[in-house]
Amino acid sequence: MKLCSYRGCTKIIQDGVKYCDYHRKKFDISEKERYKVYSKKRMQDAEQKKYQSFYNSDDWKRIRDAIIANCFSIDIIEFFRTGNLVPGFTVHHIIPIEDDWNSRFDTENLIYISESNHQRIHVEYLKGQREKEQMQKILFDLKQKWNDAFVI
Repeated sequence: MKLCSYRGCTKIIQDGVKYCDYHRKKFDISEKERYKVYSKKRMQDAEQKKYQSFYNSDDWKRIRDAIIANCFSIDIIEFFRTGNLVPGFTVHHIIPIEDDWNSRFDTENLIYISESNHQRIHVEYLKGQREKEQMQKILFDLKQKWNDAFVI
C-alpha cells in the first residue's frame, strides 16, 4: 500500500498503481488534451501530416495487423535475445519512412517489437549513420531468422 502520487492527495492505493481513481481520471483527461494539442501541432507541418495520414490509413492498419499476426503478437527482438515471450507494442519500420517513403508497405521492412525495444532502436538510430545501419542489419537478420523458423 502507498499514497496516491498526485501532489497533496492522501488516499492510500495498491502498490503498482500510480493514482487513486479520482486522480487517474483527472490525469487521463489531461493526457488526452495534451495529446490533442500535440497532434494538432504536428498536423500543421505538411511532411508530418503526410506521415500521420499514412499511419491513420486503412491500408496501413491492414498491413500492421498482418505483421502482428505473423509474429503471434510477440516482440521478435526479445524472443531471440532472451527467449521470453514479451507482448509487442508497435510495428516498426526498420528503414524509416522518412528515409524511404516507397518501402512503407514492404513487409520485410516491418518488425513487431515492444515499446522498450522501440526506444532502444531509436537511441541507436540517433547515435549516427554507422550505428543506424548496424541496428538495421541486426533487425533485418532477426526478421529473416523469424521468417525461416516460423513462417511457412
